[in-house]
Order: sequence, then C-alpha cells, then structure tokens
Amino acid sequence: MKCPHCEVEIHYNPDGKLIGEDPQKKWIVFSSNCPSCKNVIIYLIGLDGRKFFGDIRSISYNSALAQKADQELVLAYPKYRNHPIPPNEVPKDYADDYIEASKVLAISPKSSAALSRRCLQKLIRNQFGFVKRTLADEVEELLASQKLPVYLSKAVDAIRNFGNFAAHPIPDQSTGEILDVESGEAEWCLEILGDLLNECFVKPAKIQNKIDAANFKLKNAGKPIMKKGD
Repeated sequence: MKCPHCEVEIHYNPDGKLIGEDPQKKWIVFSSNCPSCKNVIIYLIGLDGRKFFGDIRSISYNSALAQKADQELVLAYPKYRNHPIPPNEVPKDYADDYIEASKVLAISPKSSAALSRRCLQKLIRNQFGFVKRTLADEVEELLASQKLPVYLSKAVDAIRNFGNFAAHPIPDQSTGEILDVESGEAEWCLEILGDLLNECFVKPAKIQNKIDAANFKLKNAGKPIMKKGD
C-alpha cells in the first residue's frame, strides 16, 4: 500500500487491537509508523462477528482484510490521504472536483468514484468534444480518437473495464450517481483523472511558457519569432 502521508509504497501489516464490539461487529484498530516519513498510520476495521471466530488478539491487518472487512475499513489518521493538490494551471471547477474526490476517498470510495466520474465526463466533453448518451460511450470515443498518449490510453481503458463501470452505464444526467465500486477502482479513477488534468492543462501551459521564453530571446535578437503551431 501507499503511505497516506507521503505516498511512498510501504509494507503495512501491523497486529490489531480489539477496542469494542456490538452484536454485529468486532471493531479493531491497526496502528503502525511509515518507515519512510515516520508518521503514524491508523486504520479502523469492523469484522463481522457472526463469521469471525479466530483469536482477535493476534489478527493482522492483512488477515482482517481477508475476512472481507474491507467494506468497514476506515482510515482514522490521517483523516485524508495526501493526494497532491492540482497545479494552478488546472481550472478551478476541475480542481475542486478532484480535491473533493480525494478527501472522501478513505471515507466513501463510492462517493469518491462518483465525483471522479463526473469530472472525467466534464473533461471529455469540454476538452475533447465527445458527447454521448453515457460516460462509457464517451470513453470509447476518446480511446478511438487516439488523442491521448499511449500510456494514458491504456490507463483510461483500464477504468472502462472495471466491472461496475461497464455493468452500469452512467447516463449523462446522473453521472454523479452513487454506484458500487470494485476494490481499488475509486483510487485508480482518481489517479487517472489527475494524469488527464495534467495532460490537458499543465503540459500545454509549460510548453507555451517555453515558447514564450524562446520568442522573447528571438525578438531581442532581432529574429523572427515562432508562430503558433511551429
């Protein structure tokens, strides 16, 4: 897993501590420090008490996940994963959607995925001009257009092939609908959305800045400046 503080890939498998239980759940807390940034990472998991009969005092984080506890997995600290804030080149409406999706990821992957899908659809329509009945159809058109770099096309194609994304076509009037998500789908959507925002807004701005700087030097040297499209 990635550390929610520093985003470095780490091995996280501490032993759990039972902190409470009710008729349905046994609540266990897991705590360990990131070996990279040294900050503590705390997860809370609710195990189905009707199905779990092991020694609760020795259960590890990975063993708890194997007990199908992921639907009750909560990142207790830090409150939000440390996803990078979009650069200034990204328009505010897109940046706001991305930030909101990143904040709710640990609390509600379904809500995070809904926000990412809504932003993805807005991006495809406004920046690439593909408007179809469903988001899945729009993604299909985007991939067929070959307007994206190969690495990004493969990533977007991976999003489309998630089971629930394909099984539940999202009409344009309800892109924000809260649908079930597969394990890893919400985080993957958010990561690819960040890459798309970078491709659409950040890279073009950086290239334009380089062109402007080169034109400034050419102009001062009395030479013809580069035209748009050169």
